[in-house]
Amino acid sequence: MMALPQKICYQVPTSLPTNVVDWQVDPTRAVLLVHDMQQYFLRGFAVDSDPLRTVLDNIASVRAAAGIAGVPVIYTKQPGTQHPRSRGLLRDFWGPGITADPADTGITAALAPAGDDTVLVKHRYSATVRTDLLERLTDMGRDQVIITGVYAHIGCLVTALDLFMADIQTFLLADAVADFGRDDHQFALDYAARNCSLVADSSSVREALRRRRVANPAPAPGEQDADPELDWLTAQIEALIGRPGAIVDHSDDLFESGLDSIRAMALIDVLGDRGIDVDMVDLLAEPTLLGLRGCVRRARVSAAP
Repeated sequence: MMALPQKICYQVPTSLPTNVVDWQVDPTRAVLLVHDMQQYFLRGFAVDSDPLRTVLDNIASVRAAAGIAGVPVIYTKQPGTQHPRSRGLLRDFWGPGITADPADTGITAALAPAGDDTVLVKHRYSATVRTDLLERLTDMGRDQVIITGVYAHIGCLVTALDLFMADIQTFLLADAVADFGRDDHQFALDYAARNCSLVADSSSVREALRRRRVANPAPAPGEQDADPELDWLTAQIEALIGRPGAIVDHSDDLFESGLDSIRAMALIDVLGDRGIDVDMVDLLAEPTLLGLRGCVRRARVSAAP
């Protein structure tokens, strides 16, 4: 019987393997999978170090981009204190596994699911076994899955392989998965690229989601009515934080409403895609909708010929 490793610390691979396929992420076809990011599985990673530090940031940024693009998000989690019959052969390799303590079963607060996200309970390495994942994908009309989480060479890789055999395109994000060590991490990337998946980095997937996101159009420059502008900004922020209705008043502090530094950078990217150059310093100086609208208007004036 094996034990999960402890004090895992290594640099995330930055060189991607050569892919066999040239699939492209399409927000109208894709689902984001956040695989087993439970405290039990993350406890073995060195705190505030790579790979976990980088992986958490990258999953959060892709999660934010998915929210804006209208891409559904599915989390997997393993149940605690399984009966030996339910645990099956996993018990021979890993023992009784995760306990029912919320400190074990809970998904890390850094990636807490939003109200409209799906949390799928799984019992085996693959997220397709003894779950209704494939049926959910069919019901949603989705045939692409972006895979993030832990562990790269076990659940993430086996899920990618199973989805491939169900004719679902998968995108394994090299810098948004973590593993027992760098060798296992690299093995997962190499095997996936050769056999069942397209291996990409998180920045390229975020860019693909930004290019074709599903969102209301931004107000036209110079629009005099302030309400549509505030409504659009509200919609973008609430999509980023995954909490519709979170902003009640235009003078609410956006960071107290759920915005954080990662999502703030995603918001700045959204504005930048519209030709609106807003600086993080300006946003932090007056982090309200009214303050942000002022930043947007000043940026438009500065950009005017």
